[in-house]
Amino acid sequence: NTNDGGGWDIRLSHILQTANYGYPSLYLNFTEESMPPLADYGGGSGCGAMYFTDARWPKEYNDLLLTCDWGRSEVFSHRLPMHGPTFDAQQDTFLKVPRPTDIDVDASGRMYVSSWKDGKFAYDGPNIGFVAQITPTNFVPKPIPVFADLNDEELVALLDHPSAVMQLTIQREVIRRGRNLSDEEFNGTESVSTPGAITPDDEIGPALLQLIKNPEARLSARVAAIFAFKQIQGARANSTLAKLAESEDLREHCLRALADRKSQLEGVPLDPFREGLNDANPRVQVAAIVGLNRVVGHAVRNNGIVAGEEGEQTVRGEVAAIGDALLPLTQRTEEQPEFSGDAWRQPDPGRVIPHLAIQALVEMNATQSCLDTLNGPYRSGALQALKLMHTPEAVNGLFLALSQTRDADLRREIWTTLIRLYHREGEFTVDSPKWWGTRPDTTGPYYDRQKWSESDRIGEAIQVALKEADEDLARHLRKQLQRHVVRLDGIDDADVAAMKEPEKPIALPAVDPNNPKQIANLSLEKVREFVLAIDGDPAKGRDLFRAQACINCHTYANGQLPKGPHLVDIGKRYKKPELIESITEPNKKIAQGFDTWTFVTEKGQIYTGFVVLESAETVTIRQNNGLSREILQDDIDERIKQETSMMPKGIVGNLTPEQLADLVAYLQSLH
Repeated sequence: NTNDGGGWDIRLSHILQTANYGYPSLYLNFTEESMPPLADYGGGSGCGAMYFTDARWPKEYNDLLLTCDWGRSEVFSHRLPMHGPTFDAQQDTFLKVPRPTDIDVDASGRMYVSSWKDGKFAYDGPNIGFVAQITPTNFVPKPIPVFADLNDEELVALLDHPSAVMQLTIQREVIRRGRNLSDEEFNGTESVSTPGAITPDDEIGPALLQLIKNPEARLSARVAAIFAFKQIQGARANSTLAKLAESEDLREHCLRALADRKSQLEGVPLDPFREGLNDANPRVQVAAIVGLNRVVGHAVRNNGIVAGEEGEQTVRGEVAAIGDALLPLTQRTEEQPEFSGDAWRQPDPGRVIPHLAIQALVEMNATQSCLDTLNGPYRSGALQALKLMHTPEAVNGLFLALSQTRDADLRREIWTTLIRLYHREGEFTVDSPKWWGTRPDTTGPYYDRQKWSESDRIGEAIQVALKEADEDLARHLRKQLQRHVVRLDGIDDADVAAMKEPEKPIALPAVDPNNPKQIANLSLEKVREFVLAIDGDPAKGRDLFRAQACINCHTYANGQLPKGPHLVDIGKRYKKPELIESITEPNKKIAQGFDTWTFVTEKGQIYTGFVVLESAETVTIRQNNGLSREILQDDIDERIKQETSMMPKGIVGNLTPEQLADLVAYLQSLH
């Protein structure tokens, strides 16, 4: 249950490897990031549970999930019909019994339910409760056979048994024999004498394969045989399991077996998993996604080698290709069902595959694949994955994308992602804050919020963004800061309003024609030679950057609206001669993405500038006077591209070459 001391809500979940079920930090306020439940039954006291399969019982009482609720004094039954990659939930009363605490069944078919009748929360003496035995009317239990009397083929054949408990018991004996272990070694009461003692039995293997390939046998028996074969053969089973995965009815289970043991992931072939991503069966897709998460994720964290199409390959190339293949699966597989009430209580089968695909992208560190699709159809899933990638690579890529896009919606989503990355979850050690009790903080998205190497950088950018943002973006940033519990020094609503700098029109500085030291009165070649020969002062250059109105049309810090060409790290992208040329001859080379456009409106008004921000409703441009203008998309009649730069020629004409060197030094210092 949710264990929050307030609702104690009973949640029925389909447990899938690698999924995040959201407790306690996601399920309440970040519901979309958690694996949804199959059902939420409200307040209760869930205790023991068992999935019951025994075809010797009447059909209406077979193939059920059975759950004990101590508080309600009932054992519930749940039929779980398949629904795409998961199940639908249904609940009936199976049995009424005082204070049930657990449930089990033996191999003969007799069911047992323990009751805590007359018991209390604390120990109250030995004469409490009872154990009830339940069997169908006229049911005749039969003892299990004596395994010592059976040869290997007879034992394996018994796996095709109507009882799941019997199957499990037989499977264990099959594995014990197959690995040539004594009962004591198999049960862990005695250590295996030598590594060589674990050698596959040549007679057990063929018998298991015969059962696996038998379409007339129960699927549960064939699956039990698959996992017995894997546990006996270990990594040597990989090639056989990959071949068996070609069978449509076995594919899901073979993929699970291939990736089941973390100690045996090296050398697992990737091709069956790649193919499984596009399988028509969503349950195969789930097995493929989870398998790639485990196999490739293991390689990323460890040796970096995976089994590719042409033998062993480094994992880097595989991550890019698999990441690209996973991204389409981050889209919903069906519409979200209609519901009333809390979203976190609702089943949502269409979210299962996207959730697992996002977890796989994160575990594989498929950062570049996610960044590359931010302008594509899989943006939502990519950003969900990037929210969980606490790496400088992810943060760098997000800032770069922020500097290059004018899409207002995408910018808001990137900011949300960066705010999410400001904190990371703390490491839980003996020195960590205590683990949660019955009333944990469910605010999210982290329980133990900790800063990391990129936190200050993100925080500084957020402060710049709040200073630069229009009212809509500022409101969004404040909302996300509050939602993610990110507190930055000096940031509140009043401060944000005060930090907002009004725009000022550009006025070209006056040039003194009688001053031989000013750039306007010198040849550009002489200016270039002089500036290249000296090192400028970045601090003086910073003052000039403002005085010359460069600040009006250029983005010079992470987090700003894209006023114009992004100057952060400009010194890494352009050499000093190129910077000098761009300043003194702006029309010679126009920065990519900052072409000049003329907009003609339906009313005949004409506006010229480069596009700063564009949404479905509006276009914001920066004009040659340095002021921005917002134009409604519906009002635009024509767009005409111009060949000249919006940066005025002669903007540094009043400066001396020494001052230009200072300005260039400042640009080179921007990081």
